[in-house]
Amino acid sequence: MIFETDDVYVDFTQPTDIDDLVRVYNSHPAFIRQHLHRTAVTRDWMAEEIKATRDAGFWSCKVIGKSTGHVIGLLDVHIDTPTYLSLRMVHRSHAHQGIGQQVLRSARSLCPVTRKPRGPH
Repeated sequence: MIFETDDVYVDFTQPTDIDDLVRVYNSHPAFIRQHLHRTAVTRDWMAEEIKATRDAGFWSCKVIGKSTGHVIGLLDVHIDTPTYLSLRMVHRSHAHQGIGQQVLRSARSLCPVTRKPRGPH
């Protein structure tokens, strides 16, 4: 586990998570139609997406609901200065419950952006 919030755990995705991640994506058909110009994503598409994400220097992560133990979302994290976090998707049945905000707050506390001091040294 990378970190946790009140309601979820966040961990790296594994090949065994593909079906769960496809389910999360496919819970948002309007998003898929608008942004991917298709009706659904497949296992092959998801595997390629995770590979491309990792090749770009991001960590592909899953969001696991504490109450169910199921994957309910996914996000990509790029650790650098500054750190970049992209919450990609939370399953539609868990949307609008503050999960995204919990994940963002916890990730920011783990990877704060450091700034160079101003003025003479």
